[in-house]
Amino acid sequence: LLVNNYVGNLISSQENDYHKLMEQAILSKMDTQLNSARIAVLTLSNNTQIQELFANREREQLASQLSPIYKALENDIAQIQFHLPDSTAFLRLHMPDKHGDSLKDFRFTVNEANANKTIIQGLEEGKGEYGFRVVVPMSYNGEHTGSVEYGSDFGEGFLKDLKEQFNGDYFIYTLTKTDISDEQKSDNKPFLAGTLDEDKWTLLESEIEPIKNGESLNFLSSTKNESILLIPVKDYKGNINGYIKTITDRSTVVGYELWIQKLLIIVSLSIALLLSILMFIFLNRAILRPIFNLQRVMKQVEGGDFTIECTSKSNDEIGQLSKSFNAMVHTVRNILTDVKEASVNVSSSSSSLMDVAKQNSEASEEVAKAVEDIANSA
Repeated sequence: LLVNNYVGNLISSQENDYHKLMEQAILSKMDTQLNSARIAVLTLSNNTQIQELFANREREQLASQLSPIYKALENDIAQIQFHLPDSTAFLRLHMPDKHGDSLKDFRFTVNEANANKTIIQGLEEGKGEYGFRVVVPMSYNGEHTGSVEYGSDFGEGFLKDLKEQFNGDYFIYTLTKTDISDEQKSDNKPFLAGTLDEDKWTLLESEIEPIKNGESLNFLSSTKNESILLIPVKDYKGNINGYIKTITDRSTVVGYELWIQKLLIIVSLSIALLLSILMFIFLNRAILRPIFNLQRVMKQVEGGDFTIECTSKSNDEIGQLSKSFNAMVHTVRNILTDVKEASVNVSSSSSSLMDVAKQNSEASEEVAKAVEDIANSA
């Protein structure tokens, strides 16, 4: 039981450590993705030719200049956009024909970058669902001309990379009550993205409540064949508005635990059997054998042999009982010896009395004879 408990605690500790490493790896991957996008967009925003084309609102030339770059990076970067100071879309390299629409009502990273003329980066939800956004203000000849944005995927592609790197299955959930991307979603899935079409490991609202406070959670599924890890996700403002749910198959661990339990049962039964044998040997030598010996002696005494004694030399209860029995037999033997001697004395006395009686009888006969002689003479 102690070993089984220790093994269980050891496995639980190892799984907790694995969850911590996975959480750090996922958060590190998110930071790396953001930093890579930041470096790339800063390189673009500091290009004087790009600055001039954007300042002069040369959309066609800007698109022609950057399209080869976007095509080379489209596997790593979901979108490159240019925005005017009022958050109007100027150029989308992933959709070059769509421009002139206002992003002011839902692209708050763009609003903040243009308003404060600072770099804004982090997660933000848009009509293209969640994504990593790095928005950099642009200027030309000291005048603010708008902003440029690199956006990378935080959805199916991001989760697919996690699955390839760590195995398992992954889902992205939002905690916000209003989901802008709902109008873009054609399904009724409760999650924003996932490596599976269905999340079979549903949770109660109360179970994910600690996520809102920034706590990561890990626990086992109802079958204990999967471990579930919930990692809170912060947006560009540092607010927790969602979480990543990881599902890790632990059937191998469960099989290992069962194997350990079976092995421990076999070992425990073997130890119990060995202890039983040793206990039997001990009881036989310390208790049963002296009892049988005492019983044998008592039967011989019962048959009239008072010359035998128990040979037990132990100081336990059986040894004390044997000593008491030997003392009793010795006392009875002494009594029988005294009785025998008394019987011999009585027998000798009886012989003497018989001789006296015989002498008295002879004397009586002589007296009778004398009386008869006297009578005859008379």
